[in-house]
Amino acid sequence: MTSLTIKGITKSFGAATVLTGVDLEVPTGGIGAILGPSGCGKTTLLRIIAGFLHPDGGIVSFGDRTVVGDGHFVSPQKRRVGYVPQEGALFPHLDVLSNIAFGLPRAQRRGAHLAELLDLVELPSAIANRYPHELSGGQQQRVALARALAPNPALVLLDEPFSSLDAGLRESTGRAVARVLRTAGATAVLVTHDQGEALSLADHVAVMRDGAIAQVATPTQIYLNPVDPGVAAFVGGAAILPAQIEGISARCVLGALAVEPQHARGEALVLIRPEQIAIGACGSGGVEARVTDVSYYGHDTAVHLTVLPAGPDVIARIAGREVPDRGTLVDLKVHGSVTVFAPAAQF
Repeated sequence: MTSLTIKGITKSFGAATVLTGVDLEVPTGGIGAILGPSGCGKTTLLRIIAGFLHPDGGIVSFGDRTVVGDGHFVSPQKRRVGYVPQEGALFPHLDVLSNIAFGLPRAQRRGAHLAELLDLVELPSAIANRYPHELSGGQQQRVALARALAPNPALVLLDEPFSSLDAGLRESTGRAVARVLRTAGATAVLVTHDQGEALSLADHVAVMRDGAIAQVATPTQIYLNPVDPGVAAFVGGAAILPAQIEGISARCVLGALAVEPQHARGEALVLIRPEQIAIGACGSGGVEARVTDVSYYGHDTAVHLTVLPAGPDVIARIAGREVPDRGTLVDLKVHGSVTVFAPAAQF
């Protein structure tokens, strides 16, 4: 396995600029996620890493080996990259073991090695002779991962690998794949538009926006300390409200809120996450609001509210057993400190 270093990657298709000066590092054995909306350049960057596309400029290195840039271009088959596409892309006419063995040198196609790979991706030996159509979606993705790991690649690239799975299977398969990658000590890059997937599976997350990296940090840092309101809103539901900073507090429509660290006095924007907003009975103290909608998920509930008398609208996330009725008047309080942005910060 190896580390990945990307410096100043640019790419255009005709007049359309897709990537602009992209920098990214993934340490050996780390899982890095590239998170962004459709069309932001995620897959283009992944294809450049794999060698399927030539960048217009910049450098990609695996460890101390430059694979593209400075006059170098290493062909895809010589980069030792394992690639897991969106739907696994298994060969329908080959059984599980043959799919895993495809492309391996004859000496590595021995049954013991393939059985070890099945065990690594947590699949039973009983499915070894089944065909793709006889497998669940999650099993197909694990077979695709086993095939990617079979030649002991320097790097594993995963392009939206769970997007075709239903929600429950997507979560369990994602956890299993991350566990397998860490067990194998693999260096991996996961491309996804799913915020929860990136935050829960990766060691570091790179948020892409309009062909550039907006922020790279740990999942906790991305969520709690986003670089600007745009990243904050994309990474998770958030209320971003105008406020007046008064040293260690911020005064906004939701009251006086704690600020950490202290900021200079003046106008600003404050970030409030849904789980920071507590709902109490009307008259219990706080800011009055009306429940406009309720989204019940079982484990928790997203309560949509309008702050009275005239807004704004905010969302509170509370325990699933507590489901207020639509139209109910309630009082809101904000717990914990809030993140502060300059008033002209990018959305």
